[in-house]
This record gives sequence, C-alpha cells and structure tokens, in this order.
Amino acid sequence: MISRGNAQLPPKLNRWLTERKLKIELALSVLVAVSLLAYYTHLREGAQMVMMSMTALAIFYFLSAYLTPDIDAKFGAIAWKVLSISCSVCVIGLMFSILKFEGADQMILIGTTSLATSGLILSGYAVSSGLGKLGPLLLRIVIIGGIFGVLKLT
Repeated sequence: MISRGNAQLPPKLNRWLTERKLKIELALSVLVAVSLLAYYTHLREGAQMVMMSMTALAIFYFLSAYLTPDIDAKFGAIAWKVLSISCSVCVIGLMFSILKFEGADQMILIGTTSLATSGLILSGYAVSSGLGKLGPLLLRIVIIGGIFGVLKLT
C-alpha cells in the first residue's frame, strides 16, 4: 500500500474510484448545489447540509490526488496532484466563506493560486498532447476560478 514514501490507494479502491470519478464528482456537485439551495432558502438544517456536502466534495478531491493520473509526463502528474489538493482547499475555503467562518480568504487565496499554477502547467500539456482526458480537469479549474471571481466581486 505504501511504497518508497509515495502514498497510494489500495488497488481495488483506486480502480473503482478511477472508473467512476466523473460520476462521483458530478453527484457530489449536485449535492452541493442542492444544499446551497436549502441554505439560501433558509431551511432549518441548510448550514449543516452545506458543511457535509462540501466536505464530502473536498475529501473526494483530496483522495483523487492519490489516484493513478491519466497523464504520462512527470510535470503533468505533479500538476494533477497539486490541482486535486488545491481544489480541495478551494472547496473548504468556499464553504468557510459561505458559512462566514474565519480563514476563508486565506484558504481561497492559497487554493486558487496553486489552482492557477497547476492549470497553466496542465494547459501547456493539453496543448502539446491534445485535450483528451484533461478536459474535465480544465473545466473544474474554470468553474472554481469563476466562483472565486464572483465571490470577490460581490
């Protein structure tokens, strides 16, 4: 399970998550959207729904850093890990921002900075090797960056 300091997921879990990662991400994103709707319509347990759904999405992003990347290049694999972990930090920062907790600005700043850096590396890799499997990752960068921009403009 652990080899030479590089933590990896168990093979069965790795294969299961890799086969279903887009479906899981979509389901968790819908869950976050529903919980945000509940929160902004002032349902009684809306804040807890937001906290649980965004935490689940952040955990999924963090675990996806340890999946086998779809990228062959070493810089691409490193960018994949940085992207996954920075998405996790951004989601937690967005949750803190929505729920008005302290530390939201710092987490969003750190997360989006590393997100932009890994996005540039993956964009360069996508241009040289074709978009292929990197399309959903680049879309994730645009969506999270867009949410950050909307939060900062309001």
